[in-house]
Amino acid sequence: RFLSLVQECEYGEALKVLRKIRRAVKGRGCSKEAFGGLRALLHHLLEGYASAGRLPEALELLSDMKKGAEGRLVSAAAFNAVLRGLLARGALDEARSVVRKAMPEMGVHENEASLNLLMDTAARAGPAHADEAWDVLEEMQNKGWRADKYTVSILTKGINERSDRRRGAGAPRGVELVERFLCEQPNDVDEVLVNSLLDVFCRMGDMARLESTLAKMREYNIRGSAVTYGTIVKAYGRAGNIEKVDQAWEEMKREGLEANPVTYGCMLDACVKCGHLDKALQVFSLMKQRGLHKNTILYATLIKGFAKSKDPSAARELHAEMVREGVPCNVVVFNSLVDACVRANDQQGAAEVLKQMAAVNVQPDLITFSTLIKGYCSNGELQKAIELSYELQNRGLECDEIVYNSLLEGCVRVDNGLYLGWQFFNEMWQRNVRPSSVTFSILVKLLSRAGRLDDAIKLVSQYMRTVYGVPPTRMVWSCLITCAVKARELHKA
Repeated sequence: RFLSLVQECEYGEALKVLRKIRRAVKGRGCSKEAFGGLRALLHHLLEGYASAGRLPEALELLSDMKKGAEGRLVSAAAFNAVLRGLLARGALDEARSVVRKAMPEMGVHENEASLNLLMDTAARAGPAHADEAWDVLEEMQNKGWRADKYTVSILTKGINERSDRRRGAGAPRGVELVERFLCEQPNDVDEVLVNSLLDVFCRMGDMARLESTLAKMREYNIRGSAVTYGTIVKAYGRAGNIEKVDQAWEEMKREGLEANPVTYGCMLDACVKCGHLDKALQVFSLMKQRGLHKNTILYATLIKGFAKSKDPSAARELHAEMVREGVPCNVVVFNSLVDACVRANDQQGAAEVLKQMAAVNVQPDLITFSTLIKGYCSNGELQKAIELSYELQNRGLECDEIVYNSLLEGCVRVDNGLYLGWQFFNEMWQRNVRPSSVTFSILVKLLSRAGRLDDAIKLVSQYMRTVYGVPPTRMVWSCLITCAVKARELHKA
């Protein structure tokens, strides 16, 4: 009956039953068996209270028992029952209060389970509370207690380049704590945790740590999955190391693992990033044989590869194949097609792609317009670029630094472009689009081309830092020196 009352959230009635049981237990001389049964019922009620948002009643019950003959029931285990209820409700503030305040006030020391529950609650409370979870993990490690591997895996997935760096430069603090976990709790290290850590290093581009983790994985005889190898392939692809990409792919096959669509996608992307389009096409051919190729992202990746190799014809053929295969074409695909045309100096082809987008009701985004504007500016067709910038804004989009830099570069390429270029720069500044060192390098070229080298020197040496808050970089100084040399002002250079 007691358990039914708790499940039905009839906590008042459940408490009455518990009090009757407490009196009965006292009447039987408080045997070990009786106390064991009472403890189990108490924990059940405490967890129910906490999960229902009735923490004060749970603490009041514990305080009442602490004063009586049942004080030994007020233990870390009882508080852990409360913490389990708070974890189910995601009540981090209350969980913290229980561990850091209520337990000490009742003379109860937290144990390994207490801190694991607090760490889990903090980990599940979202990125804003990740630091607290890491604090608890570090506290446990310093006490020599075992941390829950599932919670550590959750925390690991949340590590990014902006994670807390308590020691300044170097790896995020979370990385160091997880690496410590790997060393101190080798029996708790599994493929899930390793995959999470490998993914972190892939995103960070930290190949040394990735390889160190792989060494630990082999040392602990943890067998990788297709997911593991997909991450390894992706990491080496981002690093531009095609040899390591091939090695990981071959090792996966030796392990008897069959690539899944995600792993194939990682391999395809890695080959493209490494500039080996031929290998990417071989992988894509294997996917076709298995019927795994009808995927928008895969086609977009290959089209990007053809864009990098300045082959718009092949990119268009692949797009036509997508249409025949019934694969949806999104804005990423069309942007890659535009990029392929622009890189090959085929502005007419790029304009045709824009029309195709309208025909299938795919709305161009900022990247679409930015790529087209850059192409027109590079081709000396500044007026068309300006018209596109107006259309961009008419669609509710805002010019960013890349668009303005392209327009400024277009002004450098036309006669008498200084006035118009300076108008764009002022507009950029007024719209709170922060200029970069690239912007100022273009302005230096713009001023120098107009025969105003002294103004370019003054812009860099005086105004960049003081007025615009951008410190001159080596790139800007090099551009200024080059312009001085071209102007045959060697003493100024």
